[in-house]
Amino acid sequence: MTYEILNDELSFYRSDPKEISIILESMIKILRVDRTPKDIQDALKVLFSAPSILVLKLLAKHKLGPALFILSEADKHYEFWSSDPQGKALYNIVEKYYFRSQERYQIAKDTAKHIVGLFNKAGIQPLMIRGITIADLLYYDPAIRVFSDIDFVVSSEEFSQAYNILSMFPKHGKMKTCTTFTVDSYNEENLKLYIDLHGFYPTENRGIGEIILGYAYGNYVMQFYNRSKIVDSSIGSIRTIGENDLLQYLCIHFTKHLIKGGGYLLGLCDIAFLIHRYGEYLDWDEIIKLDSGNSLYPPLVFSSHWLGVNVPNDILEKIRKKTSRMFQKRVEIEKNSFGSATLGLNLPKYVSPLWASYSQKMISIFTPPFEYLENRGVIKPDTNRFISYLLWFKFLFDTYLLKKSELKY
Repeated sequence: MTYEILNDELSFYRSDPKEISIILESMIKILRVDRTPKDIQDALKVLFSAPSILVLKLLAKHKLGPALFILSEADKHYEFWSSDPQGKALYNIVEKYYFRSQERYQIAKDTAKHIVGLFNKAGIQPLMIRGITIADLLYYDPAIRVFSDIDFVVSSEEFSQAYNILSMFPKHGKMKTCTTFTVDSYNEENLKLYIDLHGFYPTENRGIGEIILGYAYGNYVMQFYNRSKIVDSSIGSIRTIGENDLLQYLCIHFTKHLIKGGGYLLGLCDIAFLIHRYGEYLDWDEIIKLDSGNSLYPPLVFSSHWLGVNVPNDILEKIRKKTSRMFQKRVEIEKNSFGSATLGLNLPKYVSPLWASYSQKMISIFTPPFEYLENRGVIKPDTNRFISYLLWFKFLFDTYLLKKSELKY
């Protein structure tokens, strides 16, 4: 069974929070920036003894197959893996997943280089902020950083020209924030890539996550673009942003997914690796002044508490004071239960079928994306705020259920 199929089945899985927490804790030991060989072996022993389907589902959800393969130093510990039948089976799966990720990375690199070359000929230096640039910047082996799309941000004046250049690829969908094109790599579904062309849009049309978190995505993108620098990279002349802006962007992205229904450990790895490698260049006072505590606090606490990255306590305290009590409560519950709900497999077993159904419908609103429905006239712009309140209610109730599961341990 492939990771892609497993990932598609996650929404139908009802999990046991304690069991999920044990597996996640083991994965986190391998991902920590201060991991030791003993930590890795202890963590692998737990993964070998855990239900294999649960381990594979969590690896699929968090896109951690290549990371588990490389960060656990599989080449040095193969005898340890192979001494256990389930360990050997897991090794074979994550090894294949790693090599597939290598192949996807190379295809993405070649594709990005081709597109940037066309952009540069037209006088366009696009801003690149996630995906392949994160893989190159933060990871010593880019194949660790799994991604499925390439993001380009261009100015409003350049958008039409960039759109025409990308029209060589089939258009996948049009949303308020971007237009997506498909790169059908060798007709293999597992290697398919998406190209997201982002432009600026009116800041008064705030999305769901923006309303809840209190920021305007359009403002952020515009500020990041205005502060970006043009550099000559291995894929051509592009724009990049500094450490402060990149940290803000990654934190916003993680927290947005947290509210929608769950975060990804890979997203926390991005944040942890950024702070671990570039922490001395971060201007925390500037970051705190510009950003909402709600968007910063959860990922920074989780990265510090779970992944061992050094975020000074006084900095976390300053951010906590800017954070709403609900987010503070959620973080305190989560960090002590290794994200059994936020990072787990959808909803725990004890959740009522009625709430499970409602929760799943709320998540499905974003597939296709809410903005796509609004642009197509399926729903009215005013519905945006109404849905945001429903989503916030879901986040509140999920927090209550997580507290309930914590009391059962």
